[in-house]
Amino acid sequence: MSLNAEERERTGKELQQNLSRVGLEAPQLARRLGWSAARVESTLAVDSDSDPTDVWEVRDFLTDTARQLGADAMPFTALTPMARMRARMWFELRKPPRYTPSI
Repeated sequence: MSLNAEERERTGKELQQNLSRVGLEAPQLARRLGWSAARVESTLAVDSDSDPTDVWEVRDFLTDTARQLGADAMPFTALTPMARMRARMWFELRKPPRYTPSI
């Protein structure tokens, strides 16, 4: 399963909007996930080098964090529950870390 160019662009915008909704910036996200800045930037851009499992992990982290903070997450148009079922046939999806305010 892979996203086409339009879906990658739209998903990148949705990730960025949700990152903003939870009050984080890319460097903070990198620290929370234990990732390099380059890996986070590639994932947020959903570029051709981004790992699909990373995209799902960031999506889930942002959605879970929004829920934990009592905020509404921006819905994802390509990374839907049905798409998750299909993705699981191709990838082993990871559970994101839990948001902690102190990091």
